[in-house]
Amino acid sequence: MKLYKIHTLIRGDMATNSNNIKSIVKAGTVIDMLALSEQPMALAEMARQTGMVKSTLHGIVSTLVDIGYVKQMPETGRYTLGMKLFEIGYSISRKLDERRIAYPYM
Repeated sequence: MKLYKIHTLIRGDMATNSNNIKSIVKAGTVIDMLALSEQPMALAEMARQTGMVKSTLHGIVSTLVDIGYVKQMPETGRYTLGMKLFEIGYSISRKLDERRIAYPYM
């Protein structure tokens, strides 16, 4: 799947819903885009893919780096998902009741 305008493809009406905080929707879009990317991405490529202004995107990505959701690769300066998201996913998986989830499919 081409990542072109990924915020529209993934988020749909979320970006225009007046109850949503736009910066959080944009941060979610960055996380989704990096999750779909097969390799770390440069800021310029992320801006092209999302349609976000580069300065706005830089602020969002820098914040995501600060909180561990995104990691900047020191060798290339490109960005990828951070270990904090793995930790969150692991925390969720420990709380799931697999038997209850699987029961309807058995």
